[in-house]
Amino acid sequence: MNRLLLSFFILLIASQGFGESDADILENTSVLPPEIPDLLTPHKEEIPSTFSLVEDGEILEVMGMDENPGYITNRSETSALAERGALCSFAVIYQDEKGIALIINGIYFRDKEDFERFWKDQEEKDLRIVGFQGPEPDGFWLVLLGCDPKREYTEEEVETIKGGMKLYEKRLELTQLFNTFTLKPKQINSPEE
Repeated sequence: MNRLLLSFFILLIASQGFGESDADILENTSVLPPEIPDLLTPHKEEIPSTFSLVEDGEILEVMGMDENPGYITNRSETSALAERGALCSFAVIYQDEKGIALIINGIYFRDKEDFERFWKDQEEKDLRIVGFQGPEPDGFWLVLLGCDPKREYTEEEVETIKGGMKLYEKRLELTQLFNTFTLKPKQINSPEE
C-alpha cells in the first residue's frame, strides 16, 4: 500500500499545482498516477476463473477507457463525478461467455462529506454491489464491486465472487461500508411502473 499512498500524494500535489478543475483532471488522466488501476485490480484468485478482462474496444470506448483496467474519461461521467466531489475514477471490467460479469469501480474523494454522501447514495440504489473504503491519509477511496442486477449467477459463481471479495478486502486493507449483493437477480422496475 505504500506505493498507493505515494501515488496519491503525487496526485494531490499535481491536481493542486496545475490549476485544473476536478472535471479536467478526471478527463485528462495524464496527470494521474498510471499504476493506480493496476494496484487496485483483483488478483486472479480473487475472481472466478471463468472471468476475463474485457478487451472489446466498443465497451471500453463507452466507458471512456483507453485500457482495462484504466481510468474512466467519459466526459458526462467525469463531469457528474466532479460535481459530487470526486477527483478520479477507474474501472476494471470482467466478462465471461454470458457477457459483462463483474465491474470494480474505484472513486477517489478529497472531502469526507462528499465521500459519505456518494456512498450512501450508492447503497440506496437497487444494485448488486459491495462498497468498501480504502485507506488514504489525504482523502477517501470508494471501491465498488458490482454485478449485473438483472443477471442470474450460479450459486458457485456467487460463492467464488464473495470469497474473492473477502480476499480483496483483506489484501487492500479495505473497510466494508455496505453490501447489497444478492444471489438472485434484483427485480428492476421499468420506468412506467
